[in-house]
Amino acid sequence: MRRAAVLGGVLLLSGCVYFNTLYNARDAWARGERARLESDDAAARDAWEEAAERSARAWRKDPDGTWANEALLTYGRALVRLGRWEDGREALREVLARTDDPSLAQPARVFLGAALAIGGQDLAAQRTLNEVLAEDLPEALRAEGHMWRARVSLRRGETDLGWWDLDRAAEADPRLAVPADLERVRWGITAGDPARALSGAMALLQREAAAIWADSLRVLVEDAALRPGWGPGAAAALLAPARGGPWAAERRNALLFLSADLLEASGDTVGAETELDRIAAGVGEDAVVARLRIAAIRLHRAATPSDLEPARRILLPAAADPRVVGRLEQLRVLEILTIRGMRDDPVAFFTAAEFARDRLDAPGLARGLFLATYEADPSGPWAGKAVLAAIAMGPGDERSDGLRDLLAMRGSDPYVRASRNDYVDAERLRRSEAELQSRTSALLASAREEAARRDVEIRSRSGGGG
Repeated sequence: MRRAAVLGGVLLLSGCVYFNTLYNARDAWARGERARLESDDAAARDAWEEAAERSARAWRKDPDGTWANEALLTYGRALVRLGRWEDGREALREVLARTDDPSLAQPARVFLGAALAIGGQDLAAQRTLNEVLAEDLPEALRAEGHMWRARVSLRRGETDLGWWDLDRAAEADPRLAVPADLERVRWGITAGDPARALSGAMALLQREAAAIWADSLRVLVEDAALRPGWGPGAAAALLAPARGGPWAAERRNALLFLSADLLEASGDTVGAETELDRIAAGVGEDAVVARLRIAAIRLHRAATPSDLEPARRILLPAAADPRVVGRLEQLRVLEILTIRGMRDDPVAFFTAAEFARDRLDAPGLARGLFLATYEADPSGPWAGKAVLAAIAMGPGDERSDGLRDLLAMRGSDPYVRASRNDYVDAERLRRSEAELQSRTSALLASAREEAARRDVEIRSRSGGGG
């Protein structure tokens, strides 16, 4: 009698351990699903790994027990979510071979369809999903089936059915509305259908709850920018709805920065400035960065010293920021050097040109200042060097016409001769370079000192301390 009682207690304890293992597997599966719908991919994968490990352990303990089929179903679904579709497929097929209980067989068939879809077995996936979707399914499971069938149909070019299934998925389970919109963006991009892609992006960007999927949308837009038939300008158009959407400023600004990057890459600097202006109108770090970006765009297209003023105007409201103060000081340095060049010091023009090229990324302005160096002293020792530097900056205005012919006439200029690999008096060239370096260094140091003194004025104009 005592032995029977002990044995019964051991068996009962074993059953509890088994059930607890399965319970924990179910809980891990549910956590993974919640994390997936919250766009927390890392947490989702961790939870699914736990669900797979625990359900496999539970099944091994009692492969013929009451809960064995449920353990196998949990195991197969977790593997499908993890992308291990082959093992998941076999586990789900085993569930279907062992039971016709709808509460187990229906999810097994939906996820078997998913496994086949992931594996590229589109016809088999469609057939499996068609059969199970014809049944009376729980709404969440029906939504899952529609989502997977949509992906297969869209991949096969059956777009009408694909878009229809995405709508049905969102209707059956509102939690899938955002993932369905992402699928619209993804497949609109893949199919070269900007209208579909934009409708998906617009729906996302008008849903406050979709903000947690911002990184997923960003990846899709960046992919579109690299695709033939799209490009950065068309990709940026997908983000246009972000401008007036309900997303929090931080996430919205991140997309507007991306839009500005894409527009700038497409050559639309005016469009890029417009996006950045929206961010600059706000406050905080993003606004400062946006102002610095706008200033950089304006400097890059500057052609004359007067073009510095628009860059200065956008920076002044943020002059309390050390980065902005530093940029304003650089603009002041360039102005000081340019004024000194106009006062009959061609080397100041040359110093300003190098500063514009190397520190401000203002190639057009640098080119003009190199030409101003030559024009101020055409027969000077560094006139040839200045013309060569201007040519190296690329095409410019009408003053550059005939520059190469001009170089041909300066046959004795050591810089011109060196550029042609002709014989050069190396010592003469070394002395010339040393003198130029000495003069430009002195001019730059002096201009920086004067600009630093004027920093008090910059701060006072912005309302800051000095």
